[in-house]
Amino acid sequence: MPRIRAVISREEDWWCAQCLEYDIAVQARNRAELRDALVSVLSAHFTASAELGQPAFAGLPAAPKRFFREYAAQAGSPEKQLVKPIDLQAKLRLTVAAEVLPVVVARTP
Repeated sequence: MPRIRAVISREEDWWCAQCLEYDIAVQARNRAELRDALVSVLSAHFTASAELGQPAFAGLPAAPKRFFREYAAQAGSPEKQLVKPIDLQAKLRLTVAAEVLPVVVARTP
């Protein structure tokens, strides 16, 4: 099944998530809010795409290459293991399984 990966980082008082497969980013004051913000943004993309009759994330480019490098560097580290994926099908109550993309995240220092 396809997936959307995201790099999670902390920048001063903010937690940030940058998706890799699509150039989508969110930020929040804590990790719980960050997860909710990410689900909200992805939900908005699914909804808008459905209303326009387009595939989800049509026309969105991938994130800049530096985020892929950060993800690759962190994903293999035992202390930086991937956290639990977000089940978008359950969160968004989607009925089209082909467009359900679990999000896998890696944290940066």
